[in-house]
Amino acid sequence: MTTALLTEVDARSLLGRLEAAFVDGHLHAWAQWRRFQALCDAADATDLYLPLTATTRANFLNNHCVERVVTLLEPLLDPAAVRVTDAAGFTCVLVMDGKRAALVRFKLLDRDLRTRNVATGRQLNFDRQEWDSELLIELEIPGAVEPTGITCGYVLAKDETAIESIYLICKQNGTTEWAYSIHGERKDVVVDIPLPDAPPRTARVVSKRARRKSSDEKKGAESDGEA
Repeated sequence: MTTALLTEVDARSLLGRLEAAFVDGHLHAWAQWRRFQALCDAADATDLYLPLTATTRANFLNNHCVERVVTLLEPLLDPAAVRVTDAAGFTCVLVMDGKRAALVRFKLLDRDLRTRNVATGRQLNFDRQEWDSELLIELEIPGAVEPTGITCGYVLAKDETAIESIYLICKQNGTTEWAYSIHGERKDVVVDIPLPDAPPRTARVVSKRARRKSSDEKKGAESDGEA
């Protein structure tokens, strides 16, 4: 069985009530980063953060963002509607509604709205909208629906002193199906427009062996936690 990917209209309907938590999580994380810098400055300890790389900062932001989002979503958690899960190998929010399901991860985006981490096998499968059967069993989505992988990502200002915008994006195999801003400046997004008679794009279920092969092709630094 394969499930058609969520459209932008579907995503707005399914995720609309969670957008405030997603935005708050990112802004809180950035405030924590600035707080960390200020505390170091006050203690004449700028050497604690100046050597940190962009990846280290992104991981710091991701940790604080995810913690905040999970806390804010606690009143909405429902096994049949909204769940927090680490089943994919990194923290995601699973949102379900009848025959629709979205698996939302949190990532740093560059100014072209691309993720900036070293892609591991797990992230590649997410980007390809591929789910192995064991993961689907663990997710226990009612109606045997395959989820649509959606990235909730933030873009930094050019001078990297603030979060400029936050987006919800759906991609498959490098193609942007849709993207829309839920905070800040909206950028023009190039999306792929299918032919009128083209069948809807779908999520795929792959074997564990195929998933392992995909992962082996991208061995290297593990950076799934990057925001």
